[in-house]
Amino acid sequence: MAGLLRRGARQIAVVGGGPSGFYTAQYLLKYLGGSLQQLDMFERLPAPYGLVRYGVAPDHPEVKNCIAQFEAVAENPAFRFFGNVPVGDTLPGQQSVKLEELREAYDAVVLSYGTIRERRLGVPGEDLGNVISAREFVGWYNGHPEHQQLPADLHGKNVVIVGQGNVALDCARMLLADPSYLRKTDITETALQHLHSSGIQRVSVVGRRGPIEAAFTIKELRELTKLSGVACHVDKHHVDFTQDERDYIKATRRITRMMKLLADVAVAPDTHADGVKHCDIQFFLSPKEFRESTDNGGRVGEVVFNVMKLEGDIGRRRAVPTGQERTLPADLVIKSIGYQGHSIDPALPYDPTRNVIRHDGVGRVSGLDGVYCSGWIKNGPAGIIATTMVDANNTARAIADDFSDANAAGPTAAAGSGDGGDDRDDKREQLVNRIAPQAVSFEQWKKLEAWERQQGKQLGKPAEKCTDAEQMLHICHNAPS
Repeated sequence: MAGLLRRGARQIAVVGGGPSGFYTAQYLLKYLGGSLQQLDMFERLPAPYGLVRYGVAPDHPEVKNCIAQFEAVAENPAFRFFGNVPVGDTLPGQQSVKLEELREAYDAVVLSYGTIRERRLGVPGEDLGNVISAREFVGWYNGHPEHQQLPADLHGKNVVIVGQGNVALDCARMLLADPSYLRKTDITETALQHLHSSGIQRVSVVGRRGPIEAAFTIKELRELTKLSGVACHVDKHHVDFTQDERDYIKATRRITRMMKLLADVAVAPDTHADGVKHCDIQFFLSPKEFRESTDNGGRVGEVVFNVMKLEGDIGRRRAVPTGQERTLPADLVIKSIGYQGHSIDPALPYDPTRNVIRHDGVGRVSGLDGVYCSGWIKNGPAGIIATTMVDANNTARAIADDFSDANAAGPTAAAGSGDGGDDRDDKREQLVNRIAPQAVSFEQWKKLEAWERQQGKQLGKPAEKCTDAEQMLHICHNAPS
């Protein structure tokens, strides 16, 4: 048992309103049933759903089907949503809640706040203008209120995307797709207008290892290759595999299909027709330096890459420099190298190397009784919705097991503060009263959702997201039910 937990009705706080938080809440409701008296979720933004709302590409609405499950969680009488209430972190105009406050007010606290910061490459020129992160770019076209002032100019011809995961291909697709294709999605009107007037002609999606190691999936790759008015390119030498590589590829159907598609792209006839845009998928290149433009001072103009080769056994190969270099023109650079977590409280056993919270392997936070974790802040920024579900289930099961052990052991003090149940109830009421003026309930969020859908209907699209935090709060707190 991770901590000393009192018997009887339980009160749990979940920090983070994204997929991990909602799935953890779902499984807690399943495992604890009627013994779960209160399940409170704290989210720093006014709107719930995290990366499902602000990270999924606009032309992938099917990925958002999980929202129906989250809404079912929110309908449970034990559930309360407190949007616009950060824990640890503070945004302008907000009061934050401290982790210790939650520990004193709840029987258990689950940290599911994800990884919201960008990783850095650590190479010269990374802070030049028009060198941005995929996190910023994706947040911009998805209407994230913190990323509406895009620190980039889209009028140049050449874009380099560093990284070869699905997010990198999402970024490439958004930059190259005909705006009429995106018009029927919930991409913001501001983003749509900027993309319509952009001068981008060529996007290079660059990775430091080879095709076998690429992290993108065949679905995203196929979508990119089928974009109207876009020609994709792959160096045919990069898909000329050795016999050992061919044997490795044949052993896995997923890789076999991917390599066949890349090979088909590599042998496709090149085109230089007017109006055709280009996407180069380039391997074995690792950024060495971002160089300033000679025409636009302070902005990037080209990227110098180390040419790489692979060493080691297939499946575990690492990229090492060959000593050669290659330079690509770049009016815009998007770094799609993953997200990075952070600690929201000095008491957390945060691992700065792995950028995760230390835990027991299941979800019990090391050294903090009654505190648990799930999702990317637990495991790192990797995986899809299905893996998030499995992980949330594991954490919820650990909590249920600890509660069961506590019941069997007899009544004791609650975790965190050592206070009894009545005092804990008082502290929870005081906390809720303090944050009430700024908090957004789930019912209030639904007002904003209805407003966005109405705005979208007028534009012939599913929704037009509100991108201004103050306006979001105004609608939530003042719109009629």
